[in-house]
Amino acid sequence: MSELGRIAKDIEKRKNLELNLPKYMNAMHTIYHRYAYIHLALNDYTCGEMLLEETDLPDSLTDLAARVHAIVQDGLLADLPADKLAEYVEKIDNIRTEIIESVKLLTSYVDCLQIYEYVLNRVEYRFNDADFPFRYHDGGFTQKVMQYILKDKDRMVMRTKVSEVVGQLPMRMTKQRFFEIVRESFFRYLGSEKGDIDNLLYMLRTCAALDDPGQLPKGWEILSIAYDRMKQANFKDISEKEYQECREQLNTATDFIHRISNLYQILQEVVNDIYILLLSMPYALTETKELESCKTILHYVQEQLKSGKENAFADEESEALLESFEKLEGKQEQLYEQFSESDYLLDSMDDLMESMKSIMVDKLYLSLKQIARLASSSRYIELHKERQTETVEEAYLEQVFKSFMEDMEASFKENVKLVNRARMTAVLQALPTFLRNMDECQMYIMQALMNCSDPREKLASVEMLMALMEQ
Repeated sequence: MSELGRIAKDIEKRKNLELNLPKYMNAMHTIYHRYAYIHLALNDYTCGEMLLEETDLPDSLTDLAARVHAIVQDGLLADLPADKLAEYVEKIDNIRTEIIESVKLLTSYVDCLQIYEYVLNRVEYRFNDADFPFRYHDGGFTQKVMQYILKDKDRMVMRTKVSEVVGQLPMRMTKQRFFEIVRESFFRYLGSEKGDIDNLLYMLRTCAALDDPGQLPKGWEILSIAYDRMKQANFKDISEKEYQECREQLNTATDFIHRISNLYQILQEVVNDIYILLLSMPYALTETKELESCKTILHYVQEQLKSGKENAFADEESEALLESFEKLEGKQEQLYEQFSESDYLLDSMDDLMESMKSIMVDKLYLSLKQIARLASSSRYIELHKERQTETVEEAYLEQVFKSFMEDMEASFKENVKLVNRARMTAVLQALPTFLRNMDECQMYIMQALMNCSDPREKLASVEMLMALMEQ
């Protein structure tokens, strides 16, 4: 066990707090600071490459990236005065909020378009000569799908496979049964925290595309054009020409989503690293040679972005960076192991706040809690959102379920059967406890196939399931 690990164990036992708390706070800030600098250097290099390789990016995204790199230049590569630190923390926090809001909007359109992708996949086989596999029958195919699900014994992998299979099967469930399943899922949250059921409700509403996505920023119009085209399509009696038009619109929108979502992801990684560095700056010690290597890479990225050349990262200077990258090799992983060994303690120290105030480390503790969240795998975690911890009661669950059911019913009246089935599938696919065991899973697959009387739709599902199993 490391020295920091021993200190953490002593704090856990509430031993020698006056000495151990400051040691723990300072050591953790230093580790996180060093980790974030290396992580930033690697991420920013990738981000810079992507920004110069991509063309026709929305102004909102390029402007955001420019603001991020201005903070790198003035807040990290230059000597930031102590009285400016709070200002730069506020700047990076605002940028982070803007990215989260943009990604939420993008995700809303992804959910809406996925509903129509489901529909297009089901009507596609009206226009080709494909046929069922030789000697196909529902029972044999169900067994094949179950073998695919059970092949991996890891429970999480099996659950993921079940969810993917549900998403490709024909939807042949009555509305009554559908709402029974949703209600049962909601009522499993009786007695839990309100935040948990609110999160589930948000997830179900978004995946079912029940809410209007909202106004798009300039440069994103391709998404609203595709979405509007899908809403106007006559899927019940769609012609091959109209199908092809919808498919082309969907493919164009999907390509746009893929391009900018990748950039938002890497940009958010950069922002989280900068945020950690600014929060830990007053308390951390950084190894000099390590810092020099990081700054060499960051300076290089800044220069290439200023040049604006498409192949800027393929010049001779990039070869000279190899030494800086080599000096950092393996250190990120070592530092990650160090803070991962002791960060568990941050979830159980709130009761020590009075002790921390008395020895003036309370600000370090609050800073460290934010840093730990920024360093987590949840890159879009909201830092300032308070969790709803009230206990969920039956009346609240009834209210939540009724509201969801009424909105789904309204959607059913406005759309054709294929679109309604797509929404139902999206909801069932998202429910964590929809199918409770493998027997229920097998029965669901078998009934979905047997109850589908449209041979073209069934063939589409079979083909997509076969492709899924061959991946």
